[in-house]
Amino acid sequence: MAEIFISYSSPDKDAIQRIYDALNREKKDIWINWEENPLTQTETEIEAAHTCIFFISPHAIQSERCTQELEYAIQRGKRIIPIVLRDDQLKGVHPELARLNWVFFRQTDDFNGAFESLLKTLDTDLDHIKKHSRWQQLAKEWDKKQRNNHLLLRGSELEAAEQWFTTNAEIEPKPTQLQREYIDAGRKARTRGQRRLLAGVSVALGASVILGGVAFGQYLRAERLRMLALTGQIISHSKTAEALFTSGQGFEAQLEALKAGHKLQTANWTRQDSQLNATVITALHHSLAWGRERNQLEGHTDRVWDVSYSPDGEWIATASNDQTVKLWRPDGTLVRTLTGHTEQVRTVSFAPDGQTLASGSLDGTVNLWNQEGTVIKTIAAHDNAVNRVRFSPDGELLATASDDQTVKLWQPDGTLVGTLEGDQGQVYGVSFSPDGETLATASWDGMVKVWTLEGEELLTLTGHDAGVTGVSFSPDGKTMASSSADNTIKLWSQDGTLITTLTGHENLINGVIWSPDGQTLASSSDDQTVKLWRLDVETLHATSLQQTLTGHQGAVYGMSFSPDGQMLASASLDKTVKLWQLGERQLVDTLKGHQDAVNSVRFSPQGNYLASASSDNTVKLWQSDGKELAKLQENSDRVYDVNFSPDGETIVTVGDDKLLRLWNQEGKLLKTLPGEENLEDRHRDRINRVSFSPDGETIATASEDATVKLWNRDGTLLKTLNEHSSGVNDISFSPDGEMIASVSDDNTVIWDKTGTVLSSWQPHEEPIKAVSFSPDGETIATASEDKTVKLWNKDGVLLQTLEGHDNPVYAVAFSADGQTIASGSLDGQITLWQRDGTPIVTLKGHQDEIRGLSFHPDKQLLASASLDNSIILWNLEDVNQTVLDNLLVRNCDWVGDYLKTNPNLTDRDRALCN
Repeated sequence: MAEIFISYSSPDKDAIQRIYDALNREKKDIWINWEENPLTQTETEIEAAHTCIFFISPHAIQSERCTQELEYAIQRGKRIIPIVLRDDQLKGVHPELARLNWVFFRQTDDFNGAFESLLKTLDTDLDHIKKHSRWQQLAKEWDKKQRNNHLLLRGSELEAAEQWFTTNAEIEPKPTQLQREYIDAGRKARTRGQRRLLAGVSVALGASVILGGVAFGQYLRAERLRMLALTGQIISHSKTAEALFTSGQGFEAQLEALKAGHKLQTANWTRQDSQLNATVITALHHSLAWGRERNQLEGHTDRVWDVSYSPDGEWIATASNDQTVKLWRPDGTLVRTLTGHTEQVRTVSFAPDGQTLASGSLDGTVNLWNQEGTVIKTIAAHDNAVNRVRFSPDGELLATASDDQTVKLWQPDGTLVGTLEGDQGQVYGVSFSPDGETLATASWDGMVKVWTLEGEELLTLTGHDAGVTGVSFSPDGKTMASSSADNTIKLWSQDGTLITTLTGHENLINGVIWSPDGQTLASSSDDQTVKLWRLDVETLHATSLQQTLTGHQGAVYGMSFSPDGQMLASASLDKTVKLWQLGERQLVDTLKGHQDAVNSVRFSPQGNYLASASSDNTVKLWQSDGKELAKLQENSDRVYDVNFSPDGETIVTVGDDKLLRLWNQEGKLLKTLPGEENLEDRHRDRINRVSFSPDGETIATASEDATVKLWNRDGTLLKTLNEHSSGVNDISFSPDGEMIASVSDDNTVIWDKTGTVLSSWQPHEEPIKAVSFSPDGETIATASEDKTVKLWNKDGVLLQTLEGHDNPVYAVAFSADGQTIASGSLDGQITLWQRDGTPIVTLKGHQDEIRGLSFHPDKQLLASASLDNSIILWNLEDVNQTVLDNLLVRNCDWVGDYLKTNPNLTDRDRALCN
């Protein structure tokens, strides 16, 4: 039997051959399933191997055999090494693989470097891996033979297994449940033997004392193992939650986070483990902050084509390939199943009064149902599939779109009113204008047509490069949106003029609908996502992609907004309907307005404004609630920093053009420093950071030219400070204005307010990127590329090192009360720390490097700026270690309907929030 088992998908055979050959040259003992045998013939090989290598690719994700082999290896507690051959279209990757470190062997990767990494991984903890495999095999044999005591470990081998179990509880692969039971059975057998021996050589009292001591020792050992096991479970649930969230399965991630939180809540002794607490709180916060999925309707046995909210929001109807229509309550309760169609049901739509439901089928019929589920009328509508049914705004007409290239108009009693003919392909979309006077159709011939109700063709809209799958009038009737197999959405004016084209989906778009207020457009696609587009209601141009909703495991077809616009339902190939919460998040608000990296963000001293500086050459002013107020556009180059004067009346900006600009709160330029007559005083390279003195009279600038300059507010250069030998990355005044701290790639320097050096030291092993004084002026925080934050007193004595980031740290800030420190890193993550260095939580949401952090002066609010072009406002009321219970309650409130109504939950999961 081989030591290494390799699992792969047959289309990847050529790609893995080079890796297989290289491993053979290293004399690695490998077994690979070249014959593609089923699991029943490979179980023994997986059992014998101490390591299982899984080659990840889109083919492998879809392979039933690969999935079975992976899950069998997981069940047996094998060490798993995922190798990525291609990282495109890896949606649906198994959560166990998602949480592990991947080795990349893509065509763009250096093969030799990747192979060295693979060898290093294979050799890591090899002794642990081999022991794990050996004791798993012995435990399985013991279990297979009715747990025969003669097969238990004894003597030194049992002691070795106990030591291994105790000291390796957190090393991957972790001990399995069967191994635990096997070692525990050996321990109990040993105890029984000890008891028999003691009974033969001791008096009853002596035996009792000794046995009591043994029993107590066994109890302590068992208790220690129990604690280790529970800790492992908490960590596992937390990591699984993060992996699921990363892979787009937010709802499942939230349930895993809840499991971690509840276990932590019951294990009182873990409250002393600050890192464990932070890990769980991070998972709970991440799910609550960024999750949009509120519920999942499961009950159909085949793909769900369409979904529709009733006008009063009290019902949800779904249409499926399983030939049924289902009626649900918004909480996910399945009320009734409507049967009657003889083929798959493609579409459903409620009448405006909510009393009638229309459904269209592949069998060419349309059924009209009442809310009790009784068929009122069956219309033999078309000779081919009915793809879409829609009621007119007054409910007097019903439009049906079909594969027979026509749209028909009907009275609700089944009387045919008219037929719209002219499309040259299957008609997939139909939409009445809000006034009910016109009708738009979308056809596979690539056309959008607008008709009168009498069948007169008013407009033909061309521009899509493939079939058009959907069309929708905006609520005010001024705009139409169309979706297409060319992966685009187009917006059209009333007269047929193309306004704009939206791109972003990776595959065919199945439909597009407007929110009730007309400010959001939702699109569904074969790429398994729903995208929300935020529109400028004045220009009707999309200002940004608001959000991408991920979680479906198959193409997304129909969608429906709730009447209040707070919920969106989406129907999918994966047999489910997901309900998404679209209202404002409680814990985060994302500000998207910049077109390039956001380099800095600052709250005004009074907390009523927020300013952001960007590489798009602008500074934006926002209200503290995230509403954009003004844009400062006089800058000719990238802007790296923005700051407020202490009274909040003046704003200073600096950047690539080496100048300082002063503005008022309305965005009017007041002054440029230095003036034209003193340009020789300006920096010789870009200015990275700027800061006002507490009295507002002095401005300090830190530049890439290795200098700090002090300016009078009127524009006079007071002094140039030349202590640094490389670019100065950040600068900070002490709260009393008596000192200035500056940091660069070389060192940290403390100056007095006149520019005299007070002290200088090298606090980190790598370049220092940020510095901040605590509000009381007693502590200085520095952030470095060495992945740490260090806290110092004013004399340069190290007080604390904050370790936990996995990447260089580029931003650091103190809260207004000085009790919390925020640090942001290259990977887009922000860690909050207590003043004593205890980690509180990691805030995850940015997709790129953190460039700036700013706490609100009064509220529990943190603003972060990132290279991902966004600013995030974080509500911190629920992210300290004293509110685990509150986070659990809020997460439970979020998933409450799902736990109550979903039919596929286990009893244990359903009771998660009891």
